[in-house]
Amino acid sequence: MDDSGPEPALPLRALRCRRCGRAAVPVQDFGCESCGAHDLDLEEVELSGRGVVLALTTVHRHPAPAVEPPFTLGSVRLDEGPVVRALLHGPELRAGAPVVVDLAADGRPAFAVRHAEKETDA
Repeated sequence: MDDSGPEPALPLRALRCRRCGRAAVPVQDFGCESCGAHDLDLEEVELSGRGVVLALTTVHRHPAPAVEPPFTLGSVRLDEGPVVRALLHGPELRAGAPVVVDLAADGRPAFAVRHAEKETDA
């Protein structure tokens, strides 16, 4: 059993290369970004939805009236390797914080800080 915190709120998909193992987000059909493999050497996979915040910033002003600040954006290194830029939400946001895909209060996909429910010696 995985005790690394809550399950992701929704699936996160990637393209994994069968030749070199690299995972890439978003799924695309251009080929592997690392080794150039294509077609049958690529497979679509579901990622864990877990990662670590590399950097973040809070936006206090936005030029589009439909976008209501403040909101926090960050770079998240997923456990499988790719780095994604995404909305972050919740307390305790900081570089180095473990996060999981979640839904913000307005229903948008976002990453939230995850807390281990308990530590075990497996």
